[in-house]
Amino acid sequence: MNTLTTLCTILCLLTSSLAAQTVQYSYISDRTFASPVDLIGYDFKPALREVPGEEPEEIPIGKYSFGITQNNLYVEGPAIQGVYSVNNINTTEYGFIMKLMNARDPTIQGHLKIVVDPKGQVEGLIFKRSNKDKEVIFFLRIIPKEVQEAEAAYFTHKGEKKIESIDSLWTGVHVRPFLRVFHNMGGVQQRILPSDSVYLNFYEITTVEEKRGIGEKLSKKKKNKKEKKEEAVAVQETYSEVAPPLASEPEAQKAARAALLAKAQGIPADSALVKVPKRSQEEILGMEFDNVVGDTLLANEELAAATVDSIPTLLPDSLVANLEQAAAQPDSLLAMLEQAVALEGQVIDSTKLKITTKYYIDLNSFMYFDDGSTEMQHRTYQVNGVLERENPNARPGGDRWQWELNLHKQPNAYVYLDEKFRVNSVVIDGQKFYMRGQ
Repeated sequence: MNTLTTLCTILCLLTSSLAAQTVQYSYISDRTFASPVDLIGYDFKPALREVPGEEPEEIPIGKYSFGITQNNLYVEGPAIQGVYSVNNINTTEYGFIMKLMNARDPTIQGHLKIVVDPKGQVEGLIFKRSNKDKEVIFFLRIIPKEVQEAEAAYFTHKGEKKIESIDSLWTGVHVRPFLRVFHNMGGVQQRILPSDSVYLNFYEITTVEEKRGIGEKLSKKKKNKKEKKEEAVAVQETYSEVAPPLASEPEAQKAARAALLAKAQGIPADSALVKVPKRSQEEILGMEFDNVVGDTLLANEELAAATVDSIPTLLPDSLVANLEQAAAQPDSLLAMLEQAVALEGQVIDSTKLKITTKYYIDLNSFMYFDDGSTEMQHRTYQVNGVLERENPNARPGGDRWQWELNLHKQPNAYVYLDEKFRVNSVVIDGQKFYMRGQ
């Protein structure tokens, strides 16, 4: 029972996670297979079927498929559908051969021959269900020119993305992989489509801030507490100077009287001691502008010809007071402009600056789940450190360099590069992403 449940689970994962692939055939140029291990998790969808002695026939997309796992071969198609146990996978002069066996009757044996070209690309499959059945040949399709051109312009190719050093990785390297392997799903391989919007970004964010000593931080904290306390005392003292309302006054009259007295004493409108109607910031600014400027300021011809230095002498006293009050506000535009002018020409002491650089990886991915649902996911990972390793025995174009990226509170990620530091693949989030032509 447990074995049957496990087989059903793997089959569901294989078929559902490869849902994106049902919209097109498997093309010869999709990927290369250097060893039997590369076959694990791959799902072939041929385009042509031929039985010896019969005419070849075109196959609708997805009518026949061959999904390979570590222990089983999952076959879809009329008269051959089923789950076949994999006895072993061996390398041959034409590619690979997968020996199959019926789990219920070991005497019933078949095979799947995988024929590859000199580049290691699969050209066809030869399937024999049992020793009593004939071999059936399935051919993969050559990629159409329009699809070839569209994918060549979209995906990152093997050998295309060269990264001179680890530091260069964080300069905004952008990778669009072509194939991914789900290590957390038994090694299922998925052909990525442009519509899946899968990409990886490597970048850094640098922040610069002024250093402050411990004494300065404590002093500022005490000063803020003292200012808040003084403000509270000032509000209480101001309110105490306001004459208390008569006991016989109605509530509405008390509120109006308190509002007028509060306005005369300068108590903020939103103070908890006096309740007055609140106005929006736009209304207040509009009222102040209309009351202060008016027609007199707009009609003043001397003001239009005056220099900046002479403006305060032509403005009404109330407007000058308002401008001075605005300049005292830390978030006012005037205060920020004056601060910028004051800083111009100053020499910044770099020893008083704190510069922090953090490194990140963005992973964008359109996911397919076993219940048929889909989800666009965007995840960001912070990188705490990098470790570089070299494999001097790697074949040309193989994984010569490995960069291990220590992720914050996540399993480590890996970038694999060839001898010329060109990206071959990236491992992150339980998936291995391959470049096109890998």
